[in-house]
Amino acid sequence: MPHEVLTPAEARGSASKNRLRQYPGAKRGRERLLPFAQPQIKTALAFPEGAKFFVAGNCFGRNVEKALAKAGRSYLSSPRDLDLPGSATQQYNRYNIFNLDVSTNEVAWAVDPSAPSPDDALIQVGDEWVDLQIHLTFAHELETARAYRKEYNTSYSGIADADVVILSNSGIEQWYDAKTGLYLNGMPSAKMTAQEPNRYEFHRLDVEACEMSFRRAIEIVLANTRVSPIILLAVSPVARPFVYGQNDALIENYLAKSCQNVAAQNVCRDYAQVEYLPSLEFAMLSDFKFAYQTTSPNHSTQGHANRVVAEMLLRYEGESPGYHTLNAIGQVEALISAEEYDQAVNVAEDALESGALRSVDFDFHYSQALMRAKQRTRAADWLVGRLDEAHGNDKDKVFRLATNIVRSYGTQEQIDTLIAYAKTNGVEEGAIEQLQNAMASRPKTVAQSIDASAVASIVTLFRARDFESTATEIEKVFKRPDVTEATINRLLPLLIQSYMNTNRHQSAMEQLLDEIERNETPMPRWITLLVRLAASRADIAIIDRILSNRDKMDDVVDLSALERRRASLNGKAPDSVLEA
Repeated sequence: MPHEVLTPAEARGSASKNRLRQYPGAKRGRERLLPFAQPQIKTALAFPEGAKFFVAGNCFGRNVEKALAKAGRSYLSSPRDLDLPGSATQQYNRYNIFNLDVSTNEVAWAVDPSAPSPDDALIQVGDEWVDLQIHLTFAHELETARAYRKEYNTSYSGIADADVVILSNSGIEQWYDAKTGLYLNGMPSAKMTAQEPNRYEFHRLDVEACEMSFRRAIEIVLANTRVSPIILLAVSPVARPFVYGQNDALIENYLAKSCQNVAAQNVCRDYAQVEYLPSLEFAMLSDFKFAYQTTSPNHSTQGHANRVVAEMLLRYEGESPGYHTLNAIGQVEALISAEEYDQAVNVAEDALESGALRSVDFDFHYSQALMRAKQRTRAADWLVGRLDEAHGNDKDKVFRLATNIVRSYGTQEQIDTLIAYAKTNGVEEGAIEQLQNAMASRPKTVAQSIDASAVASIVTLFRARDFESTATEIEKVFKRPDVTEATINRLLPLLIQSYMNTNRHQSAMEQLLDEIERNETPMPRWITLLVRLAASRADIAIIDRILSNRDKMDDVVDLSALERRRASLNGKAPDSVLEA
């Protein structure tokens, strides 16, 4: 049955009002689709000034929160300062809820006085009580479980004060507790199903059931809000890593996204203040590399969320410094991936002219664009100049970014500026010494610093598949005090491959870590390779060393697999949501 029927005249009139009715072609509208998709939101609504946000959903929702923070916006969801066990990262990951019904349970318990007791979430298994609204590994004795449940649930009360509520849904496969009438945040354990065989059910939702999930969440928010929020419905692009259906997981996940997409858009037609946020389209209409993580292909990237939120801010607020900042970060990162370096520089500089906020994120992406566009002197100028504007920890981060570039490409005046900063801000002597020697140790050609024939002989050994000898000779070169960056960059790939071909994976990981630690902006391919190796081979010491460098890695890869491996090596089940 059609949900809308128009006369021919009405259909033509409707189309004539839509300036985006034409799908992008080879020439017209191409920039809306290539090199990455940029669908536009159409709305007549507007966020209030100083709007506060609340985001419910899986790890895509957490990326949305990070994007809001980059734009200088405040959000009320996912606090990290609760009195709960685990690290700040573990606490943050507990908000990665894959189905909206579980988030709605929490919202109802937090803001609706008529809702059943949140203790319904606790399930007795032996001497412990499992909280399957959080995770099956979150198990404690009864009074502790109740206290943790109450504390966790308070974090959802902020939704009543949010001016903008973003509700993200994803899959159509959900586990249901028939005893309590609650959907669960994951599959019950074998022990749980054995002790109560008829209690748990696996549900596969159709479009109507997906609509009901959205409507239930909307109605609870509207009935208990203290403001008049705009509610945005989104379909998370994050895929479930495991499905229970009979089809290929690729097909099952596409079906799930399709059902949720139709449901969300159907529901939006019934509410004046509820609209659709096209996060799914930003991902699925783009080349994979612009939206998904290479090392964790079911997860979307932070860059994807940055572009979605920038579009949202533009359409609901108009141009603002926060919008220009976030839009530039998202666009520049993607344009660098597309090898459109000059365009990336132009986008960043247009944002600066429009009043973009100064931030370390912006500094990083702008300087990277300048470096890739071979405007190295300008990159050094920008970062050294930013030292006077940055504050607190940001100043130290800018210093590290600047040092990495200025050592190789800066002027003596810029080097002197960094040395003065280092001496007055407690920077370690080693970094100061590197700056003092920067001019003298500027990269030379391989022929100048290391006999070209030696490099040629190493390449010959490698091509002959004599990996043991290759590794030995490169190790000798790397120990030389006059080894240059050019030589390191030439030989490092051969060393890593030689280690891996001789099953010296520990050495490969240590070498990659050395490379990442000595560079403020390490190459993404080294980060990706290191995390891939570590996910199956690293010991706790290596994992801890990697996690201590996560500020260089979070925007490149997802480190949750390493956290799970660390917990497993410790003999503990990882405390994170399985699906997220």
